[in-house]
Amino acid sequence: MRRKHPADYLRSADPVQERHDVPRDELPGEFMMNALRLTAGFATGLFEQRTGLPLDTVNAALQQAAADGLLNITDHRITPTLLGQRHLNALIGRFI
Repeated sequence: MRRKHPADYLRSADPVQERHDVPRDELPGEFMMNALRLTAGFATGLFEQRTGLPLDTVNAALQQAAADGLLNITDHRITPTLLGQRHLNALIGRFI
């Protein structure tokens, strides 16, 4: 059931309105949608930890985004550049 009013949400014992599993092929996009919004980016190991997929799954998109100046990639961290932050929707779209 969807709650349209904040009071309904506050009275509810379960604040989650809907639950569903994210299909495996959508996991990289969902992860990047959350992680790349952070200016600090994410630790490289977090991708596999949260998605269950190896980082190599998105390596081509990561490398192309880095080549286009949208990402900084180190051995331990991936962060959006200022340009990547300005064009965040386009950056995230590369993983969807």
